[in-house]
Amino acid sequence: MDPLGFVFKLLLFIACEQEHSITDTGINRKAKELNDSAMTIMITMKNDSVIENALELLDSSLIIQPYYRVAWKNKIALLFLAGKYNEAIINIEKLTTLYANDADAHVMAGILLQTTGDTVAAQWMFLKAPVLYKTLHPHLPIVSNPLACSETNYIICLKLLQQDTEANRLFATVEKLETNNERKEFIHLLSQLTGRELLEMMKKGR
Repeated sequence: MDPLGFVFKLLLFIACEQEHSITDTGINRKAKELNDSAMTIMITMKNDSVIENALELLDSSLIIQPYYRVAWKNKIALLFLAGKYNEAIINIEKLTTLYANDADAHVMAGILLQTTGDTVAAQWMFLKAPVLYKTLHPHLPIVSNPLACSETNYIICLKLLQQDTEANRLFATVEKLETNNERKEFIHLLSQLTGRELLEMMKKGR
C-alpha cells in the first residue's frame, strides 16, 4: 500500500465510532445523511473533484450539527488526502479543543503531526491518548467483547509508542473478536508492522 493511501486509511480507521441509533446519540438525521453520502462517494471514486464534493457535504453536515465528531474526523482525513495539510492541522486542533477528552482525536492529531514532520508534538499526543483511553475504558489493557473501536485504537497508540510486544499481544486478541472482515484485515496489517515502521510510513505519507 502506498504511504499516502495507508495514512488516509489509518485516519479513517481511527475515526470509526460505534454504531448507535440517532435517538441514542442525539445526531441530527440530515447531518448523518450528509456525512454518510460524503464517505460513500469517496469509497466509490477517489479523485480531486470527488474529494472536494465530499468535503462540501461534510461542511454542510457540520453547519447543521457543529459538534458532530464523526463528520469532523472524516473531514480531517479528507483534507489530508487532498494535500491540505495546514487545514487538516487547524481542524484537528479545533476538534481536540472542542473534545479535550477524545482520545481518538489525539491519536489522529499525532498522526498528522508525525506526517508533517513535527515529531515532538506528535509524541506528546501519542503519550496523552492512552491516559484518555483508560479513563473511557478502565478495564484496559483487557479488551471487551463485543469490541469497541476505541479499544482497537488504544492498541494502535501503543504501537505508535513503539510498545510492540504489548500491542501485538493485544492485536492477536482483537483479530479474533473483530467481526468486520475489512477491519480485521487492516488490524492484521498493523500487527505485522513495527512501531518504527509505522512512524516511518507516516513520514512518507505526505
